[in-house]
Amino acid sequence: MIAATMHLECLFLGSSEIKQCQALIFDVFDTFFSWSDLKSEVYIKFLLRALMKVAGKPIEKNQSLSVNYATQQAVDYLKTISKCVLDIKSAVNLTNLITTISSLQEDNDDDFTEIDSVTVCERFLRRKWYDFKGNEEKGLGVNQQLCKLLESYFTQGGLTVISSSLRTLSEETKELGNDSYLQSFPQFQKSNLNIFIKSACKSLALVVKKGTEGKDHSAHLKVWETTVTCLQDLVTVVKNEDGIVNLRQFLKGCVPVLKLFHSSGMPVCSLLFKYETTTVSQTIKKLQVVTRYIQNVCNYSKVIKDRTLIQQLPSIRGVLEQILLSVKNMVLQNKCTDAFFMGSMKNKDHHGEVIPTQESLNDTITTNNDDAAEGEDIISAINSDDDNDNSSEAVSDTC
Repeated sequence: MIAATMHLECLFLGSSEIKQCQALIFDVFDTFFSWSDLKSEVYIKFLLRALMKVAGKPIEKNQSLSVNYATQQAVDYLKTISKCVLDIKSAVNLTNLITTISSLQEDNDDDFTEIDSVTVCERFLRRKWYDFKGNEEKGLGVNQQLCKLLESYFTQGGLTVISSSLRTLSEETKELGNDSYLQSFPQFQKSNLNIFIKSACKSLALVVKKGTEGKDHSAHLKVWETTVTCLQDLVTVVKNEDGIVNLRQFLKGCVPVLKLFHSSGMPVCSLLFKYETTTVSQTIKKLQVVTRYIQNVCNYSKVIKDRTLIQQLPSIRGVLEQILLSVKNMVLQNKCTDAFFMGSMKNKDHHGEVIPTQESLNDTITTNNDDAAEGEDIISAINSDDDNDNSSEAVSDTC
């Protein structure tokens, strides 16, 4: 019994130092491989040797090595040791190291292979983390590390990963207790859900911008169709957990995505409207659900006079007005006014409750158009007989 106790003590002896050392080792390697001159003719042989050392493989005499081969060997080894990571800081540093080494690849070589580090990020996000004393990690520090992991996971996984994650989150937050954690991402609960919302919005803007570059119009439209669905799922998440912090992150994070939709998505929708009428109409309709909820949050922020929310209103109002005008122009250019109809819109808060007074909202939620246009929105008539409240929500010009 005494021997067993001593053995357990030895297992935990110095474990905190080991965790700190592991994080520092990954950080040092990341700094080393980030040096831009490593790929120069002077240092290329040192780069190859270093990569093979990381991979734990010897270099045979007269062996011809390419940067891509050595890079892949190093990353493959780092993936295997990701199972042995002891703390979240080490996890973030290892993820950064894999990303840095992957960036050394030369995509013009025949042996170029896209390195997938999404599985590593996913492994780190789907487990619990503990501090050096064995207690569950909590607080600002771990939230910052989780934010970095999420952004790596989303940006590298692309729209597919973002979409599936938000869809899962929209289901799990329906019955999330005060002290319970998400099943799919067990380090997240009510108190730090805003980190997830922030990372999802930021990554969505980056992924969409990159994903539409060099694509044909049809592929471009598919990207936006998926993106708008992501925003719709994000609305569901925020509706389920509508604390002020979550509302703030949602408003702030949506603006870059909506601006991209106005500058990049609307021209494609206008161009393909006659050929992809159903897809374009459904995309606009889903966007209407998002913009209507955004307006309701804007209304609510004026009622409760929350400065952190009110600060977001000018930029939000501007981009929503631009999108509305673009939709109207699309209708006129394609001579399809019969495909849409105008509907009046009531001012509601984020719970969907009608706000009885209008005076306190007029200075923020009215548009630059004449007063007759206030409360106007555009709705797709293709599904106009749908009685569902969400399906009738629209792009509004009053926020």
